Amino acid sequence: MEGKSVAARIHDAIHRLTPAEKRAARGLLGAYPTLGSAPVAEFGQQAGASSATVLRFVSQLGYKSYPDFQRALRDELEERAKSPLQRGQSASASASDDNFLDRFVTRAADNLRGTAGLIPPSEFEAVCQRIAEAKGQCYLGGGRFTDFLGRLYGSPFAADPPRHAPFRRPPRHPRRPDDRCAPR
Repeated sequence: MEGKSVAARIHDAIHRLTPAEKRAARGLLGAYPTLGSAPVAEFGQQAGASSATVLRFVSQLGYKSYPDFQRALRDELEERAKSPLQRGQSASASASDDNFLDRFVTRAADNLRGTAGLIPPSEFEAVCQRIAEAKGQCYLGGGRFTDFLGRLYGSPFAADPPRHAPFRRPPRHPRRPDDRCAPR
């Protein structure tokens, strides 16, 4: 599990957590990563779990102690706080022989893997199942910055018109109870 973010570890472990540990996990994900920097008692209170539950939760994620868990969160924050130039220096130091295209493709693949790692497989399967079983229209949407994601997501469905359009802005409310919306 070395190298994974705390959030990725939570998504990997969520299926084996007890209901109380899941409350701690959801509490942390809801206020990520700041809740993890709080003392154990405050973390527990904010997440609706006991201090002992929070410690068991941290142990389930593979950390030896609560301070180790907090250190991992701090390391994540430090990495995020680096400028793109600083992040590029550490990446180019390990791949100095590669050309720009190789580095670009490697980083894009790493970004996709990181994003995929944040999606629990069970949730992904459930969403796919709901879309596949939809009897009505499927609407995809985006905003100013996520418009292209809606188009990208919708492109495989273009082979199945008119039920699926490559990109269709969702109405304020689905037109029929069987319609599905995938908003921003």
